[in-house]
Amino acid sequence: MSDNEPSSEKRIAIKQVGLRFRGIDADDVDKELLGSIHAVLDEQELPVSSISVEPRKPFVPRQSGPHRP
Repeated sequence: MSDNEPSSEKRIAIKQVGLRFRGIDADDVDKELLGSIHAVLDEQELPVSSISVEPRKPFVPRQSGPHRP
């Protein structure tokens, strides 16, 4: 199996955790900030091979409609 092939084994073997920052835009996360995050994780002896920044649409709660019997 090549490194480029998707596989369920690879997805299971690589641990991931989601970390969300509310109130900032993806464009606000520059290389300096990413370097600082890596440095803090290194100090905590948490091995991180990469960090991805994924912009998300703002969460808007759904409006409840009229109740029907």
